[in-house]
Amino acid sequence: MYSKFLALPEEKQRTILSAAIAEFTAKGYKAASTDIIAGNAGISKGSLFLYFKSKKDLFLYAYNHAIKVALEEYFCSDVTDNRDILEKLKLAFVHKIHMTAKNPGVFEFALAALREKSPEILHNIDSFNAKSLENAFSLFFDNIDVTLFKDDIDPKRAIDIITWTTQSFAARYQATLPKHLDEFEFSELITELDEYLNILRKALYK
Repeated sequence: MYSKFLALPEEKQRTILSAAIAEFTAKGYKAASTDIIAGNAGISKGSLFLYFKSKKDLFLYAYNHAIKVALEEYFCSDVTDNRDILEKLKLAFVHKIHMTAKNPGVFEFALAALREKSPEILHNIDSFNAKSLENAFSLFFDNIDVTLFKDDIDPKRAIDIITWTTQSFAARYQATLPKHLDEFEFSELITELDEYLNILRKALYK
């Protein structure tokens, strides 16, 4: 479907995707202009629609790309191979921070896409997210060492408590991100996360 786009040099692909991501993030799907995307990418509008058959097609390709970049950073081998869920979650969070700092535009676009309300793309985003989350959860939770938990604790409930705590922490962290990520003090964030994980370790581990 995207053979003509993928045949372009990688640098040109990145330029087009960066232009699309910036426009969609700034204006949302409905208000985004393909004229502006094409102009900022240094191509004609006709060329843009040669690579992508519609604005919807371009948006969904860009969103899939953003999620792929995020998951590749988030689920590195040191995360997926680690069997201690608390260490695994810390490593994943650190990778997420690095991904956010390294690819701020991609991260901001992914968050903006999650807030999209346009019915033209909403079903596609929800369907893709459901599949991505299912694969990610399987990759993350399949090899947890439940023998680390105290004998009188139900491992499933322990994992639920850990997951809820870290999800709430991550949501609060995302809500406080400044526009310029270099102004954010990530070391303080990791120190705070360690405090929560240490409490969970004392309460749940042998």
